[in-house]
Amino acid sequence: MLYVVLVYSSFYYQINATNSIIPWGYNKQIFFILISIGLIVLYWLAYKSIKNTKENIKKIVILFSILFSITFIIAPPIGSADVYNYAYRARVKTVYEQNPYLVATENYPDDLFYNFSPKEWNFMTMQYGPLWASVSIGFSKIAGDNFFWNIFLYKLLALLSFFGSAYLINRILKITNPGKSLQGALLYLWNPLILFETINNAHNDILMIFIVLLAVYLVLKKKYIPSLLVLLLSVLLKYITILLVPVFLYFILKNFQKKGDKMKLVLKAGCLAVIIIVLFYFPFWDGIRTFNGIFQQSQIFSFLNFSLLPGFVFGISYVVGSNYSWSYDTLSMISRNVGLVTFVLFYIYQHSKMLITRNIDLIFYVFLILLSYILLAVTYLQPWYFIWLIPLAVLMDRKYFPHFIAISSVVGLISYAFLVTSLVYMLTFIIVVFIAIISRKDLFSNFINAQPIDKHTQINK
Repeated sequence: MLYVVLVYSSFYYQINATNSIIPWGYNKQIFFILISIGLIVLYWLAYKSIKNTKENIKKIVILFSILFSITFIIAPPIGSADVYNYAYRARVKTVYEQNPYLVATENYPDDLFYNFSPKEWNFMTMQYGPLWASVSIGFSKIAGDNFFWNIFLYKLLALLSFFGSAYLINRILKITNPGKSLQGALLYLWNPLILFETINNAHNDILMIFIVLLAVYLVLKKKYIPSLLVLLLSVLLKYITILLVPVFLYFILKNFQKKGDKMKLVLKAGCLAVIIIVLFYFPFWDGIRTFNGIFQQSQIFSFLNFSLLPGFVFGISYVVGSNYSWSYDTLSMISRNVGLVTFVLFYIYQHSKMLITRNIDLIFYVFLILLSYILLAVTYLQPWYFIWLIPLAVLMDRKYFPHFIAISSVVGLISYAFLVTSLVYMLTFIIVVFIAIISRKDLFSNFINAQPIDKHTQINK
């Protein structure tokens, strides 16, 4: 409710939609930070107190999650205007009858959503996969020129994806770790960052992670081909999940002893995948130009939004480069390339490690790949990217993973109140390292080891 008061008290959400810098005064920044930290503290206390409670508490957890969702769904988006951009891009097709993968929204300055969609993104063509383009176009056809319904449909989709993910988390935990289903429900359903970024800001990342969780669940139920096809849908939504395809393939193929069975599965899944890809791309296809949007997005970088490794590299390069008069673009390019190369090497290393591991933990490797990409390679990190990680972290019974969820949630929220968010990420990391040294606790091993450190946390894969 305090978030909603913050929105309606100043109507800054509309101003923010037309400017790249959040137009908050210091009083609103402090108010937002206090709300966010207060919610995380209460969220953590609720998690700690629920450890030894009975199963019927889950009804209370679900009920209040519904109340939180209702609170957010009635509020205009806070801090992010991406949902307006979703609607705007779809109207390129439905209103102006042009291919959104070839024509940018900046060509239609008189459109209903022009003053709400972020101006800095209007030069780009569609950067998401054809599944998301199809969903957006469908919403645009239903809503027409009605501003409210154009936005509400995205919020409704986010709401369904949010609770759909909760259902899948519960089902997966009942297979892998039944004793943690109640705590897992609270960690996910009451998470302030996920509620804020999904139901309020309606980011499509929640639909992406819902599809990934569904693919994981189908693998655990030994429905291998449906799992691969579902994972393909996540790639056709946001291309980043293509990084997970080798992990799923290896995990599935290791369950087959005969090479013939493996080949049969790959051929069958491959043929079906080609058909699905052709069907989704057919309405939009125009050769390599179809990917102009994702190419344009990949060229965007800013120290203000660097993730952890590129941020540190930029700082070091700035000190060294001051002796050689290196430009900002040069420093940024060095940071970006170092981060990308490091991620590629780490990605290859983890896959080679996976090949020699008898029993791999699918959920852990999915989490590790996405985590390493965010920390090492992203040069325009947004708070809602943590939506990729938190549901997966909930599924793993590892020491300090709940702490990771709480820290990433508060960092994601308070980063809205700071212009240089890269400093927030770096400072948080430095504080955690300092605490680890002072307390002499290993806070990091669980995030890079394939098997849990504590024997009692191991589960039957």
